[in-house]
Amino acid sequence: MAATNVELQNALTLESDPGPFVSIFMPLNPKAQNRSEDASQFNSLISEAKREFTKDYSEKAWHPYADKIDLFISSDRVNSDRSASGLALYIGANTLHSFPLRDSVSSFYTISNTIQILPLIKDSQFSVEYDLLLLRRNTFQLFHIKDLIMEEIHLPEDAPTTMGKAVGTDLTGGRQRERSEGMGAGTHFAGRDQRDETKVDDRKHYFGIIDEYIFKNYSNVDHLPLIVAAVTEDQGVFRKQSKNLYLNRDIEITKIPSEHSQINELQEITSEIATDYAKADVAGLKTKYDNAVSSKRYATDLETLMDAAISGQVDTLFVTEGAYLAGKLTDDLHIDTNTPEGKRNNLLNDLAITVAGFGGQVYVLPKDETPARKDEPAVAILRARRTADKEPKD
Repeated sequence: MAATNVELQNALTLESDPGPFVSIFMPLNPKAQNRSEDASQFNSLISEAKREFTKDYSEKAWHPYADKIDLFISSDRVNSDRSASGLALYIGANTLHSFPLRDSVSSFYTISNTIQILPLIKDSQFSVEYDLLLLRRNTFQLFHIKDLIMEEIHLPEDAPTTMGKAVGTDLTGGRQRERSEGMGAGTHFAGRDQRDETKVDDRKHYFGIIDEYIFKNYSNVDHLPLIVAAVTEDQGVFRKQSKNLYLNRDIEITKIPSEHSQINELQEITSEIATDYAKADVAGLKTKYDNAVSSKRYATDLETLMDAAISGQVDTLFVTEGAYLAGKLTDDLHIDTNTPEGKRNNLLNDLAITVAGFGGQVYVLPKDETPARKDEPAVAILRARRTADKEPKD
């Protein structure tokens, strides 16, 4: 997914407020005992930003910013999301927005008439949501994963959570399907005679029950991908007989946490899954860009990029991570490279804001992943061929 999600759109609403904006980024220590360390780092960044701000503006102009920062600190929002690896904070004279970051960032701040959006784009561009099945031979757990949020799904009492509960029963929608046999016979559960089955057959039968249960109660309801984490042999058995249309067959996780899964073990698994998803997305983006080049719907030089961006003609923008072009897009749509603000502003940040504001997709990618050549800080796929533009440079 591109970085046109809710968080990014919320950040872009700040652009309608009067600047200047103070943008602050900092890593967070996930260990609760280090909250004081995070608070100290935050206070240090605020102090540095204040000194820089009052040089260009005034002490009085800082007052509304200080009020919002004090409220932010008093609400302990720096420490509100301990699953986050970083924090993005945008402060204007009239508003303050904060965003948890999935990935750690370097500590820095900027002061400009536009918010520093590129780090937030990089953090949110490959957003994922799926269900994670931790499969063991005798039991299973189910988790819902959405970006930073990892939540165990608490299964109902009649769920086939153990082999002992499930084998010998056929479960539909989490309920036992029963039948009676013979005159005066007791209730029997449809199933195989365990005396005649091997352990392998029991496992296959149990995995089949799990597969059916998850599909009917979760996958076919929420329509989310299902990723399985299991040892190699169990992965093979489950995948071979699974009829779940939402099972992701491209991502295979063969490590399995301890039965009482620890949070750090789960985070390692979800981090690996996020990496796999991102690799697949990058490969798809490269193919998309190659197709755009073939059809002459691309731009690589700055003049064409800016012209396409301000006219809403950019479908997808790729910015090389760490790239910097001094300059600022002015209100009358000129590029300012002469004023102090223009010299310290990253023009690529303004370009990204403009493209996202028109609903375009924006990606910030490392040099070895971007479709741009080494000397190109940004390239774009255009929505339509612009005959008035000059020919894109190769």
